[in-house]
Amino acid sequence: VRITAVGFFDRPHDQTGRAPNGIELHPILNIDFLSSAPGTTTSPSLVTEVVKNPGFEDGDTSWEASVGVISTAKAEPAKTGRAKAWLGGEGKAHTDTLAQNLTLPNGHAVSLTFALHITTEEQETKAFDILTVRLIKPNGAVVKTLGTFSNLNARPDFQIKTFDISAFAGQNVRLQFTATEDTGSLTSFIVDDVKVVVE
Repeated sequence: VRITAVGFFDRPHDQTGRAPNGIELHPILNIDFLSSAPGTTTSPSLVTEVVKNPGFEDGDTSWEASVGVISTAKAEPAKTGRAKAWLGGEGKAHTDTLAQNLTLPNGHAVSLTFALHITTEEQETKAFDILTVRLIKPNGAVVKTLGTFSNLNARPDFQIKTFDISAFAGQNVRLQFTATEDTGSLTSFIVDDVKVVVE
């Protein structure tokens, strides 16, 4: 098993079950159940160069985005570096898009991962503002909706989102983020560090 988590040091204070090195892991962000038996060698994950300009540090290079989406504004910080994609955040009826055409490599397991931070001023228990992540074929047909997020998913920090896209290995697809806001309280969808990982 491979665990991705936040690690920090907890000083000894007579707690039960303390690790000898004092390192604790929480929250756990992801768990991968590997196919190899314990004690065998597994191939390391490979973060490929499939996604160009994954952290948006080169502006809109390799990305097609609505005006102002790729931003270095300090009001909503990036997860890493200075730049990120900021969809929504206007509090009026509109749609923002962010897209890149990808040629996915062949591999035993191919996954898409990105960091997402959602902030909102919405007070209702209803999804008013929505971010959809899709894979689209060159002919424009939606082949897979990977995830849908809304103001109801707002959290204080970035969350790592991972999706299995192995079914599309070796294919040309368009990765597209689409955010729709209604008129009223705003919701910001901050995307950063978009990567394709091959096992």
